[in-house]
Amino acid sequence: DRVAANPHVLAMPQLDYIPDRDWHLYFASSPGHWRYEWNFNLIFTNPLGVGQQHEPYPSPGTSGGIFAMRRDWFQHLGLFDPYMLEWGGDHFELTMKVWRCGGRIEIVPCSRIGHLFRQPD
Repeated sequence: DRVAANPHVLAMPQLDYIPDRDWHLYFASSPGHWRYEWNFNLIFTNPLGVGQQHEPYPSPGTSGGIFAMRRDWFQHLGLFDPYMLEWGGDHFELTMKVWRCGGRIEIVPCSRIGHLFRQPD
């Protein structure tokens, strides 16, 4: 619904946590959004105290590879950089393209995906 309502939205689910040591466990994440620190590190925070809600809400950043958007708009943004070979830059690249080209990033809390977060080492 979000992508159909706004062709320039990047809609992402609420990312729940699957521990890397036990894939049988699953933890629902708390409300919040993705944002960047000054060193471009992506973190998940809740500075405004967003509570449990069902309506989509804006996020300053995206986690990179787990999202829905219109194909024509993703192509207009230039897709992902084919020379970015290392893990970890896709989220920053896509966030900057969306915001600089007049788009919007939203978290859709009724959509949930269990995610195994990589350790940066």
